[in-house]
Amino acid sequence: GPIDSGITHSRVMKQFSNYPRQIIPPGCIVLTQGIDIKKLSLHWVVRAWMPDGSGYVIDYGVQEVLGTRAGVEEGVELAIKKAVLQRWEEFQATEYRFPSTGDEPGGQIPREKTMTLIDARYKTDAVKDACREIGIGIFPVEGCGKSRGCGKPTFNAEKKKHILDRLTAAEGLSAFCTPNTSARSASRWKAANP
Repeated sequence: GPIDSGITHSRVMKQFSNYPRQIIPPGCIVLTQGIDIKKLSLHWVVRAWMPDGSGYVIDYGVQEVLGTRAGVEEGVELAIKKAVLQRWEEFQATEYRFPSTGDEPGGQIPREKTMTLIDARYKTDAVKDACREIGIGIFPVEGCGKSRGCGKPTFNAEKKKHILDRLTAAEGLSAFCTPNTSARSASRWKAANP
């Protein structure tokens, strides 16, 4: 709940852009999709990111994993893989756009400036198989928190420093950001989170 996780209504609302769903706020340069895998459903969110690393939730939802039942493990791997493939197709088919100007529809962020990160802690093989099948643009990741919430970090200061150093030196971010954005954002994050 909110007390255990630190998630409150006001914290969630601050992440929204005040634009309708699927509309990208002006100035954003990258779209990311995050997917959390559960046995019976996928929870997903699409965020639009500014060059300074600030972001906005522009779409979200829960997708049922068809063919799974509570208490039954048979067929779960295949059902999860199919659900991930379906969610990917829906993400690719959705037209996330900048606001319209006059009679002209708003433009889009090029698909090469999008990325999907998918939780691979549950049914890792199924998630990785789906990612391999999809190819470029989707990556399995393993979080470092506990499923009980994000209110209390589960790593110490030394691990945090290591993670921040890796963020600063991360390869591949330059493909999604303007020059020096990743280093600048990591430095700002370090200063705000000593």
